[in-house]
Amino acid sequence: MTTAAKQRIEGHLASCGLQWTESSGYFKGIVDVAEGRTQVFLVDFDVDQLGSYQDFDILSPICRIADHEARVKKIAYALLEFSGKQKLGHVAVSQGMLVYKADCPIDAPAAVFQAVLQTVCKLADVLETIVTDGSDAF
Repeated sequence: MTTAAKQRIEGHLASCGLQWTESSGYFKGIVDVAEGRTQVFLVDFDVDQLGSYQDFDILSPICRIADHEARVKKIAYALLEFSGKQKLGHVAVSQGMLVYKADCPIDAPAAVFQAVLQTVCKLADVLETIVTDGSDAF
């Protein structure tokens, strides 16, 4: 990631009033999603590039797969179907975690960044509730 890209992402986080730390190549923080529930967010430091287009990943954990393996296997088809119906983002596996993930263009205004982050976190929280029978671990 270039310094300018990292600064832009940090600027978006700050303009949204979010608190974050740097952890294992991500900006990591927590947002309120609904009815006292919170959700962890991770913003990848690594900017992806295709020609002149650049974006970065925003993701939010749903569960540790090992902790809910039988349930994840049982509803895997439903998770894929849900993911396929979304206009923004998808369910993915990252570092042993089931996550909800979306790309955000590096040149997106702060309002778009905030909308993507909120969407990712809200959908991850809904899926966390389903997969873990109501847990709010993330």
